[in-house]
Amino acid sequence: MKRPLTLTILSLYISLAYAEPTDTQISSTAEIEEGVTELDPIEITATRGSKQKLEIPETVEVIAGTQIEKQNIGNIQELVRHTLGVAVARRSSGADPFANLSGFNIRGVGGNRVQVQVDGSRIIEEIQDGNRNFMDMSHLKSVEILKGPGSVLWGADALAGVVKFRTLDPYDLLQGKSWATKVNLGYGSVNQEFNQGFSVASQISENNQVLLSATHRRYHENKLNNARADGGVMGCPRIADAIACDRLNPLNADVYNVLGKWVWQPNENHEVKVTGEHFISDSDAKQLYDYGQQTNGSFNGDYDRYQKQTRSRLSIEDTWTPELNWLNQAKMQLSYSPQKREFWSNRQQINTAKKPVNTYSSTNYEETFLQADIQLESQFNTGPVSHTLTYGFQGDHTKTDYENLTVTNTNGVIVSKPAGGFNFANATTRRADLYLQDEMRLFDDRLVLTPGIRWATYNINPKPDVDYVSITGKEPRKIDSKEWVPQIGAIFKLDDNYSLYARYAEGFKMPTAQQLFTSVKYPTFNMIPNPNLRPESVKSYEAGLRGSFNNGWFSVGGFYSDYKDYIQNLVVVGPNDFSCANINRVKISGIEASGNVDLSPTWSVHAQASYQYGKQQKGNDARYVYFDSVSPLTASVGVKWKKPEWKFGAEVIGTVARGVNKSSNPDYYKPRGYAVVDTYFNWQLAKNVQLNASIQNLFDRRYFSAPLATTYSYKDSNSSKATNPLELQVAPGRAFGLSLVANF
Repeated sequence: MKRPLTLTILSLYISLAYAEPTDTQISSTAEIEEGVTELDPIEITATRGSKQKLEIPETVEVIAGTQIEKQNIGNIQELVRHTLGVAVARRSSGADPFANLSGFNIRGVGGNRVQVQVDGSRIIEEIQDGNRNFMDMSHLKSVEILKGPGSVLWGADALAGVVKFRTLDPYDLLQGKSWATKVNLGYGSVNQEFNQGFSVASQISENNQVLLSATHRRYHENKLNNARADGGVMGCPRIADAIACDRLNPLNADVYNVLGKWVWQPNENHEVKVTGEHFISDSDAKQLYDYGQQTNGSFNGDYDRYQKQTRSRLSIEDTWTPELNWLNQAKMQLSYSPQKREFWSNRQQINTAKKPVNTYSSTNYEETFLQADIQLESQFNTGPVSHTLTYGFQGDHTKTDYENLTVTNTNGVIVSKPAGGFNFANATTRRADLYLQDEMRLFDDRLVLTPGIRWATYNINPKPDVDYVSITGKEPRKIDSKEWVPQIGAIFKLDDNYSLYARYAEGFKMPTAQQLFTSVKYPTFNMIPNPNLRPESVKSYEAGLRGSFNNGWFSVGGFYSDYKDYIQNLVVVGPNDFSCANINRVKISGIEASGNVDLSPTWSVHAQASYQYGKQQKGNDARYVYFDSVSPLTASVGVKWKKPEWKFGAEVIGTVARGVNKSSNPDYYKPRGYAVVDTYFNWQLAKNVQLNASIQNLFDRRYFSAPLATTYSYKDSNSSKATNPLELQVAPGRAFGLSLVANF
């Protein structure tokens, strides 16, 4: 990858260096104020078109790129810190020595049931020993989060929602100039992060713009100042030589992200965009939770572990606005994106026979996406009803490859064991879908109805290698599925200020290759494949009231989601056998409210609240029990103040969460309630230079943010408590952030 990337950067640099300045610029949708780029936070996820968030029946949260900068957001967990109803957990067990961030949880449901994409290109699936943290917070125009099923417009795997990262375009920096550069430097105290970024954009000719942006982050393990070394209520049964239960494994990590774009606009009705991106996250950790002399007489020495995650992307997007009666816009995108997680380790031990043992292990998981998306838009009238049709094709071809190898050298005797870990059959997946949505406006636009439907097709073809352990009666087989997925939404304007909204949406999701085909035999237990898994499905309902005024807005509503054939991993299916299985039902309901009011030109207040309740049924005759992945009642209030003549702004956000009072098992730990205060400051030092400072958890409160990464039982074995201490889930204490952003 180094040579093509180097050539790309060099060619872009040469084109920039010799470009002629011009006064004619490609149009931009952003605004500029005092030399600082302000991007308009328009949502487009739900409707595949430009709509404000209060004008659609879906619930969409938009996090603007300027907010990411001003709040010094450095990862996906910090990204949703103030987005109630959405959570990202940090793994802290011995199985993940890097304390990776897992993925997005929307309204109590997460993992691969949430579709994550960057400029329309999918992000790799999360497997049992993996994660989905393949994004960097730089180069972003906005992040849009659709709460609830997005299957009709975005694919069947958008069962719980969609997270859409939108990266910068050249015109977002240029703002009518021939050249533009952006430089940023930042620091975060929680993990001692230092980050640097540089972007340059140029209008190289009347119809051509280019952008090149690169960032680097270096950080270490989180410092958990409020965690307890003795393990708190769960205790800390680690041996004397091991690291205490209030510390994560020592970690060194580097993240690099390079983005390049070329935008060609031959005329005002046609735009072609070519994008290239390369993301690398490189980490090394020293596992210490089980270091030292063991009770059986063996000794665990150095255990060095390494992780490399990469995501590359090459896409071409063609947007055409023809002057045709039947077609208003045609948009086509083709993208290629190989993504990979490499994980390897070296361990030094002395066994009970006092012989040296060296163990090398590696796990590689790779997904290669080839995606095509064709979107058409047509507008017409039928009597008094105006229609906006959004329709097209969405498909992808995905190749999945999993490899695991363990090599043990015991006093010179070498044993090699392939196909360990959570080994499953490699597979090729094909999706080919058609979709249609009709936005119908009636009664002078007072009523807007938006029905939609998708014809979803799915094919997974397993291709096990020679090391795959096949079990009679459960051999990997080709699986096909076809499904109609409907939805309908409505907005009814009561008057110029108030409106009612309602939405019904369905979704379905096929099992992953790992859930279907995992097959591993261990000395004490077995992982059994289940090729008969049924697709997951959901029926979702939501409705509410919204208001929009000259100085503010509000939205309050409720939702109910009924999931069927919900898949649970690592279910006991025999005396020593584990597999994936469909549990019967998961039902989640909740209430969400948000609003903002401008009290004066200098003061504004924003607030939000979220409550979720979930229950699950494991079997047709089983009783319902609590669903532990939902979030408790949480509310926040933020106050903003700005002093334009000082070029200074400040924001204080207070968040209060109720304690968890229910669980699926009475022995599970239930986090208590908490209240935290975060503060943010922005000061424009010069016309083009802005300083951003933040203090999170201002009063250094000790708390656990639910839902946790997993469940913690008081009856867990000492081995489990040593491997995965509860205290490592404590939220960070008082944390400082600082960044300097310069635009020229």
